[in-house]
Amino acid sequence: MKAIHDLGGMHGFGPIKMDSAQFHERWEQEVFVINKIIQLHGIYKVDEKRHASERIPPLRYLQLSYFEKWLDSIEMLLIEKGVLTKEDIDSRRESLSLDAQQIESKSDPNLTTKVLDSFKKDKLKEVESVKNNFYVGDKVVVNPNNEFGHCRAPAYAQKSIGTIEKIFGTFPLPDAIVRGEYLAEPVYKVRFSAQELWGNSYPENDSITLDLWESYLSPSSIS
Repeated sequence: MKAIHDLGGMHGFGPIKMDSAQFHERWEQEVFVINKIIQLHGIYKVDEKRHASERIPPLRYLQLSYFEKWLDSIEMLLIEKGVLTKEDIDSRRESLSLDAQQIESKSDPNLTTKVLDSFKKDKLKEVESVKNNFYVGDKVVVNPNNEFGHCRAPAYAQKSIGTIEKIFGTFPLPDAIVRGEYLAEPVYKVRFSAQELWGNSYPENDSITLDLWESYLSPSSIS
């Protein structure tokens, strides 16, 4: 899908601001943890949150910071899943005082342990292996995709030819997850030259790699 969120490779947005800080304000940390807790309760999956971000109206999307997009996505999904209503959220927002002392604070050691353990989980071990149809060194082309929906193949790489560098193993296909389906596929590390992606004005030796699911790829007729 080509939409406003798919900014990779686009011109006109200025230089990328380099910043090593993971969080800039405490509320960003809280949004990060809230999202993790919701996922642990099985309310939505990470790919559903990404797809929610893609559905934020374009103008608003460009105005929001990174974790503001997370917050919009979380609210959208909680409403869609029937956990909260928009009225619930608006009412709570209005009732909160600027005085942080009035906001309830609860401690749940068991939940804290579950959150910490979730970062150590090897999700690859949970997925049954599927035989790969491409091998290291194969030339592949990224399939075009203009459908509305979730897709992890960036628009700038579609129809471009790359070379398989590594086979990561089998992972659930995000496109299927957001449709409420389950499908697992091999994932590959694919290298593309900058000239292939953006033209001959780029240095000959510059390249990037993308992690792509098998259904995103087709064999290239160019060997």
